Amino acid sequence: MTALRTDRFLRLIEPPAFLAVLGPRDRMLWRVAIAPVVFAVTALVAGVGSAQAGAWLATQLGGQAVRLGLAGDMMKSSELPYSRCFVDSSLACGGLGLMQFALTTAAMTLALLLTLRLTMGRPMLTWITGAGRIRWRLFLAGLAVAGLVLGLFDVLAAMLPGSRNLPSPLLRPEALLLKLIYLLICLTLLPVAALFEELLCRGWLLQQTAAFTRSLPAILLVNAVIFSALHLDGDMGHNVGRAVSGIVWSYAALRLGGLEFAVGAHAANNILLSLFFSTFQEGDAPHSTALEAGLDVAASLTLLAAVEVLARWRRLAAWAGLTPSATAAPGPSEPEETPEAHP
Repeated sequence: MTALRTDRFLRLIEPPAFLAVLGPRDRMLWRVAIAPVVFAVTALVAGVGSAQAGAWLATQLGGQAVRLGLAGDMMKSSELPYSRCFVDSSLACGGLGLMQFALTTAAMTLALLLTLRLTMGRPMLTWITGAGRIRWRLFLAGLAVAGLVLGLFDVLAAMLPGSRNLPSPLLRPEALLLKLIYLLICLTLLPVAALFEELLCRGWLLQQTAAFTRSLPAILLVNAVIFSALHLDGDMGHNVGRAVSGIVWSYAALRLGGLEFAVGAHAANNILLSLFFSTFQEGDAPHSTALEAGLDVAASLTLLAAVEVLARWRRLAAWAGLTPSATAAPGPSEPEETPEAHP
C-alpha cells in the first residue's frame, strides 16, 4: 500500500478512495449552499425530539437511581432528580447527562446523513467509508491505539508541575455498582458522540473541501481550523491541540479510506477524559499551559506515526480491512466499445 501521491505542491495526483466518490453534484454551488439549510432544519427537529426523549428517560432512570440509593444528596432533594444534575457532579448525573447527549448526537447523525443523501444524491455510507462497508476492526484499532498513546501522554501531563490533579471519577467514594454503570455508559455511548463529530468534520466538511481543491494542505488546514472553532473554546492551548488532532484525523481518513480509525481515536480521547478527569456534567479542563499544549501536539503526532505503521504493516493492514481498493482510488475503467467496433 503506497502513501498519498502528491506533486511538488502537495496537490493530490490521484484522489484516495474516500474522495473518489466525489462528482459533479458535489461541486454544484446550489447544492453546497442548500445543504447547511436543510441540515439546520432536520437537526432542529431531531435535536428537539431527542432532547425531550432524553430528558424523560434520564428523569425515569434518575428516579430509579434515587430508589436504589445510587444518587447524590442533591438529586435526592428534588422531586425530579434529573433537574438537579445541572449543578451536581455525581457519577449518576454524569451518566445521565452522557446518555442524553449520546441520544441527541445519534439523532443529529441521522439528520446529517439524511441531509447529505437528499442534497447530494449519494449513498449515506460514502461519507463514512470508501470501502463499501464499515470496517469494525479498523475502528477497534483506532480505539486501542489511541487509548494507549493518549493515555500515556495524559499520565505525562499529570506529572507536569502545576498540572491539575483531579481525582478520577472512578476513584470517588460512590457505590461500586454506580461506577460500573458509569464505565459501561462511557464505553458504549461516547463512540456515538465521536461518530457525529467525525461525520460532520472529517466526512462532510473534508469531502466538500476536497470537491473544490486537490491541495492536501488546504484540505487539512480548513478542516483543522473549523474543527477547532466549532468547540468555542477560548483557550489557545486547547485550540492548538484540537487543530493538530483535526489534521491527524483528516489525514487518517484519507490514508486509510474512511472515518473508522478516526472515530475510534476520537472516542478513546473522550473516554479517557470522562473516566479519569471529569464527568460530562463538569465540562472542560481549565486553561492549559504551554507544556500541556506541547504534549497534546506530541500525542497527535504519535498517532500520525501509528496511522502510517498501520497502513504499511501488511498483515495488520489486512486484518483491519485496509485492502488497496478500500484506500486507493479506483483504477481507470476500460473505454466502452463503439458500435463501429462490431460491424
